[in-house]
Amino acid sequence: MTTFDVAIIGGGTGGLTAASRLLRKQPKLSVAIIEPSGNHYYQPGFLFAALGIDKLENIQRPMAKLIPKGCHWFRDAATLIEPHHNKVILSNGDEVFYRSLIISPGLITQL
Repeated sequence: MTTFDVAIIGGGTGGLTAASRLLRKQPKLSVAIIEPSGNHYYQPGFLFAALGIDKLENIQRPMAKLIPKGCHWFRDAATLIEPHHNKVILSNGDEVFYRSLIISPGLITQL
């Protein structure tokens, strides 16, 4: 059983930024990101795409390229948080243990 220093639910801008900043200040932290999506969408970019200022493909990036180096990516959804046990249960039944938890689920984007 691995216990991460920090587990982050959500791989959107908030979750990725939190992971990146934590690792920049403390590179030896063990950080887990729980995010089921294989793609990251820059949400404000949808307005630019709708207005014809930018193309939809320019606001989408593969999640694997954005996960900060040193993070463990659980490509699954969090279905239950057990704060008294410092545990997140994923939709596949796996358990992620943590010392600190950041919850930044953001939006579900379906194109």
